Amino acid sequence: MGDFLTDVETLRANARQEIEKGPVTAAYTADADRVITVLNQALATEIVCVLRYKQHHYNAQGLDAGPVAQEFLEHAGEEQEHADRIAARITQLGGTPDFSPDTLLARSHSEYNSPSALLEMIKEDLVAERVAIASYTEMINWLGTGDITTRRMLEDGTIDRVGDGRPDHEYLLALSGIGPYAAAHCRLLLHDFSRIPVDSVVVAHLRERHGTDPATFIAARAECGAYLGLGYRLMRLKEKFQVAEI
Repeated sequence: MGDFLTDVETLRANARQEIEKGPVTAAYTADADRVITVLNQALATEIVCVLRYKQHHYNAQGLDAGPVAQEFLEHAGEEQEHADRIAARITQLGGTPDFSPDTLLARSHSEYNSPSALLEMIKEDLVAERVAIASYTEMINWLGTGDITTRRMLEDGTIDRVGDGRPDHEYLLALSGIGPYAAAHCRLLLHDFSRIPVDSVVVAHLRERHGTDPATFIAARAECGAYLGLGYRLMRLKEKFQVAEI
């Protein structure tokens, strides 16, 4: 084992040499050019999210639209912060943040859309958040230990803001204008099959076909757990097409 002081001096000398290279030192094992390309895709995704939330904020209509519109505006601000953080990291890596509007949608992982109905706005934003979480999770796994700084930025500044990317049922119900059916339906679109979106059609179907009401039907199938909604859909398909088993 070499002299410890000599090791420290060597580290200091190496650090002085490496400081001229900026954040990309010899310990950086990722492909910097590829990381910059991927981060520019993430940057485009965040910018598109800002634009979409802003559009939804200013176009939300209806008596109960006020609180939801404010929620859209807050999310737009959060997405802008994420975009700024990503752009700064691209610069640190020696790249150029790409803000070109000509290629924005092509590089973005999420879509830009402008539905007129408030519920459709919420659905589109939830889907976009899920897409972002999926893409950032893939980035984190791809980076591994090759670029720990970028990986931590994505973990700490992006992923943890929404957990698994699926706002829970209670969060949706707290939004003005969103009732149990709309909340359950939004969750269903995000692959949460634990609830049956109950509307007048479901009430009529259970009463006429099974002689029961939704509460009794759901209670009798508690063992379905996370797949209650999926099981109900499969049952409806089975009845529709008169299939003996699915």
